[in-house]
Amino acid sequence: DGLKVGQLKAGKEASKEFEKKAKEAGDKIGKEASAAGGKTFVGVVDAGAGSDDAKCLGFAMEVASKACPDKALMLLSNAGGKLAVLALVPKALVGELSAKAWSSKVLDAVGGKGGGKDDRAQGQAADPSKLDAALAAAKGYP
Repeated sequence: DGLKVGQLKAGKEASKEFEKKAKEAGDKIGKEASAAGGKTFVGVVDAGAGSDDAKCLGFAMEVASKACPDKALMLLSNAGGKLAVLALVPKALVGELSAKAWSSKVLDAVGGKGGGKDDRAQGQAADPSKLDAALAAAKGYP
């Protein structure tokens, strides 16, 4: 039992470190997005090997969307061994842009699955090596 407790504690510490790195990445992406032109911005989050890609994107998006509230954002991550996608469209742009359509376009390009609504959508693909294809598809929207 001592071993299991130690492993759980180590896992929690690693998770906190991943969360911290994800939020730092989100802050950086939010600032870059604010400075960039256009209505959409695509960023890549790398919270480290072994991280939960989908969870890390959630932490990063929380920070990025506060730093850049007026743009549609898409974050991608493949550090944890899968390829995760998270799209967020602010209320002011819903109707013009769709997070669901955007994420579907990216996931179709890399053989992934996902879902969501016009304001927020997510998904993942099994092959982390397809990050470049996902980036190209993401930047090609709308």
